[in-house]
Amino acid sequence: MKSIVVPLVALFMWLGVGVTLVTFAEEFRPNIIILLSDDMGWGMTGLNSGGVIKTPHLDTMAGNGVHFTQFYAAYPNCAPTRASVLTGRHPLRMGINSIGKRLPEAELTLAEILQQNGYHTAHFGKWHLQGPSKSIPIKGFERKGKGPTNNPMQLHMKHPGVHGFKTWLTSTNYNDLDPAFGNQDGVVKTFKGDSSDVLIAETLRFIEQSANHKVPFFAFVCYGSPHDRPFKSLPEDYAVHKNHVLGEVVGMDRSVGTLREGLRKLGIEKDTLILFCSDNGANGGMFEGTPYAEVYNGNFRGSKSTIWEAGIRSPGILEWPGRIEAGQVVDLPASTMDILPTLAGILNIEIPAGPGPLDGIDIWPYLRGEKTEPRPPIPFWNLIKNPNRLMKQGGHAALVDGKWKLHINPSNTRMTAEPLQASMLFDLEADPGETTNVADQHPELVKRLQSMLKDWQIDVGNDPGRSKP
Repeated sequence: MKSIVVPLVALFMWLGVGVTLVTFAEEFRPNIIILLSDDMGWGMTGLNSGGVIKTPHLDTMAGNGVHFTQFYAAYPNCAPTRASVLTGRHPLRMGINSIGKRLPEAELTLAEILQQNGYHTAHFGKWHLQGPSKSIPIKGFERKGKGPTNNPMQLHMKHPGVHGFKTWLTSTNYNDLDPAFGNQDGVVKTFKGDSSDVLIAETLRFIEQSANHKVPFFAFVCYGSPHDRPFKSLPEDYAVHKNHVLGEVVGMDRSVGTLREGLRKLGIEKDTLILFCSDNGANGGMFEGTPYAEVYNGNFRGSKSTIWEAGIRSPGILEWPGRIEAGQVVDLPASTMDILPTLAGILNIEIPAGPGPLDGIDIWPYLRGEKTEPRPPIPFWNLIKNPNRLMKQGGHAALVDGKWKLHINPSNTRMTAEPLQASMLFDLEADPGETTNVADQHPELVKRLQSMLKDWQIDVGNDPGRSKP
């Protein structure tokens, strides 16, 4: 892979010649695949771990496209980040601050926009946006009343069909070996084998059908791996690292290779854009006492459930053979909230009015060198309590502005005994581990970022989409 690692201050000069897009006809509609891993730390790829963790297919995918070094999940746990991918909005705008929250039907999703523009749309894997449940009589599904059901139309959950997916093969939460999924026809089926292999096999069935009908497709593939517990991997996958968590990563990586090979066999790899990222960082302590303790979260501060770097920085890989120049390493900060507006920009689609403002931006002009000014800051707000009382609860918030990261009301530090201050500032370029607070050295910068972050928090608190899902 051609490695081009540049200082952030030189990034915008470099972008004009680094990442290129071949011009295509306005009516052209590329196929779109989003691969979302579950609880995968930034360092859990070969690329980001210096080869310690074995992910040859993801590494090859990055070498054939764009490797983002500073890609962020919008929130440090599962359901909220999934909502951000689909809406381009911060999850607190929707009242989604943790698991067990339902995506409001009023939200406008990427699947709905693409379906309105002629795409076949499908969801595969973990959904996790169905809302609260009282019982799960069959793995992955639930219903009101007693006893199991195999009819998703009777399910208590709000299935993906409510949000623009015409086809789905879905579980409510994570899945590993021999998973059970329900589909749009009301059938719940148990499969044999690793869930990652199962999901990609079913995804390729959908892709082949769409290709045969010459219709562009959008596949949102949500892996259950390598989710925190129960950590079950195939024996041969476990053997690679002698670790079940990383065994799940091995299985997932293999499925990425199967997907890419399937696209090549169908002859549509150059018509297909693939994005790979994670919904949050890995849980702290999972690898204590193993050779992987120093790499699985990139040796960043914090872990899942925090908005320190380890909780929100994600692997980020974008591949589009023939359209994007291979071997690019990009330091531009990007977020799962940017996915919807960026895809809309690539497709030249106007985003219809939704229930409230977007928090993500179209980063495509930056990657093409058409924009040279710094991108708008990326906001974070970790609020575990009732999101309908946002402004009364404070919570840990942060703002990433280029190389700078401001924290207000920081909490749950882990990995350090440093005393916390009301506001803390870190230079992520010089100090990616967030070990040295430099707020006292940059008082005017702190003041400016504080003002921006607090204005954004007020806007989120007043968002009309923040009604109860």
